[in-house]
Amino acid sequence: MKKYIGILLIPLCLAAAAAPDQKGIDLSIDVAQFLGSDGQSYLEIYYSLPEKSPLYEKSDTGFICDVLMSLEIFQDDSLWANKVWRVSNTLADTAAVAGSRQLVDLLRYPVASGHRYQLTLFARDARRNSLDSVRVEVAASDLATGLALSDLQLANSIAPWDSSCSDSFRKRFYCITPNPEFTYGGEKRDLYYYFEIYNLQKNLHALKYRVVTRVLDAHGEALAQVPPVIHERDLKQDMIREIGQFPISDLPSGIYKIEYALTDSANAVLLLRSKPFLVQNPSLKPLAPVFAQSSQEMLFLDDFDLKKLDEEFDKLFAISSKGDRDIYRSIKEADAKRSFLYKFWAAMTPPDYSLTQDFRIRYMQDCEYVANYFSRPGKSGWRSDRGITYLRYGKPSDIERHTVGKDTKPYEIWHYENIENGVIFVFVDRMGFNQYELIHSTLRGEVYNPQWERLVQPAATDDITM
Repeated sequence: MKKYIGILLIPLCLAAAAAPDQKGIDLSIDVAQFLGSDGQSYLEIYYSLPEKSPLYEKSDTGFICDVLMSLEIFQDDSLWANKVWRVSNTLADTAAVAGSRQLVDLLRYPVASGHRYQLTLFARDARRNSLDSVRVEVAASDLATGLALSDLQLANSIAPWDSSCSDSFRKRFYCITPNPEFTYGGEKRDLYYYFEIYNLQKNLHALKYRVVTRVLDAHGEALAQVPPVIHERDLKQDMIREIGQFPISDLPSGIYKIEYALTDSANAVLLLRSKPFLVQNPSLKPLAPVFAQSSQEMLFLDDFDLKKLDEEFDKLFAISSKGDRDIYRSIKEADAKRSFLYKFWAAMTPPDYSLTQDFRIRYMQDCEYVANYFSRPGKSGWRSDRGITYLRYGKPSDIERHTVGKDTKPYEIWHYENIENGVIFVFVDRMGFNQYELIHSTLRGEVYNPQWERLVQPAATDDITM
């Protein structure tokens, strides 16, 4: 029985909808979950677009552009929030626009642990017929109980707060300008970061602890040329904020990640998380070749344009990590996306396949199968819960199908006899429209709810426990 586990670091792929003959906006987006002082978790949504992307027109005050923005947030499969607003920018001279300068902002929304959120951000240039969109998904964590690390916010700069700082960028005494692009290099010579740690006094029993942050390469090895940041701390607060920076101007182009950890005074790791980022320093030699796997030459994506590359990566949702999706979304050029996909396919190929292309063919056949049997309006089969399970773990050993009855909703139990000595996945069609949701599994790391039988009853309204 197959089980695909992500090896390569790689929110979801760009869904550019601009007309072929029109220039797109080139949106970027990132998200991070934090815990407020009131005990409520909230999501920060960072977004940016290149200042030079919109079309500027002459006005009495200079040159002005207008971009119409729209955000849709689905909680699980239901529309939960939406917002429409306008981004305007005025320039004295469009010729002076720096190529790397971004228009950046952020939004905040409260979230509930145990729920999945899908965010889609749209941008339409008011003066040009072009529409861009970008999508990201996040599962909200429980930060209120037990030791907990927030997500890490990548930033372009961190400075003492003053009146020139946008209120949305203020975090206590600091002005933190986010970097939703995940990309550094060139003029961005330093990477800045911010994260928080919660519930320390309630859960630590020692008087001292450490916070360790370091940069790793794509293989998970620490970089000798970038020393780690180690903060020794006394246990005086229940919540702390961590800020720092790493110089990246001497790093070759490639994919890296920041690893941040809470350890005890003896360096035993208590909490550990990481976040990927991309370095583009064209003048430096890349870390490794990207189009070869040992002696194997891979050419199957060479004729793909941007649209086809994005469609390819979208089908990899089941076997890619959030880090994979963050990095892919940050890549803009077709050659770089193609390079990334070659490396991803090579890393994901099981050892019983001698050729990566053979594994890809088999996976795409499985994608076609789930598209035919599990697709529904608005969601491709490879994004459905049953499709994701099929693509991750293969064809089940057995399927129990239970139709609608007086005492139950339609539901299915998938059995996998060759995984962990036998596991099950339970899917229920809550609304009766063939929209089966995963509500329980005995496989470690998947949705677990020992009271799942209550959720197949007609009046069930219980939330799924993650």
